[in-house]
Amino acid sequence: MVLLTRGGGRTSVRVQLSPDGAMLTWQAHAAGGESGVMALAMVREVKPVMQGGLASWLSAAPVPLQWQVVADDETAKFEADSETQKETWMSTVEELSKRQAEAKTDRKMGYAAQRRMGLEERRREAERRKADVMKNCGCAGMKHTAAAMIARA
Repeated sequence: MVLLTRGGGRTSVRVQLSPDGAMLTWQAHAAGGESGVMALAMVREVKPVMQGGLASWLSAAPVPLQWQVVADDETAKFEADSETQKETWMSTVEELSKRQAEAKTDRKMGYAAQRRMGLEERRREAERRKADVMKNCGCAGMKHTAAAMIARA
């Protein structure tokens, strides 16, 4: 596959997905070439590269074999060897990015639920301790508070 750089450069790269399907990576075949990595959870869209220039405003047509991955802070443009390869990569990356975004949301929701459960458990424990103190002290609680305040002075 070919990586298309901002300045119009073209670098032959090897594009692959991480074993867990969380990252898209590319590395130049030549030593010292361009390489990169993109977290699929951060991908906003996967789409074909559209033709630029004034003519594109009238009828935007996709550039043959070219596709791009747009993330929050970066865009990577590639050129595939065939339309089939392009479509396969686009659909795979799009599907995996949706899964990773959902997994990220689930992790956040799980953390929030776990935190709420911890807070609720601490609140119940405080209520239990308060009930024990009130049961043992009865209405003499203020007497103990006043004695403690006098002792501090």
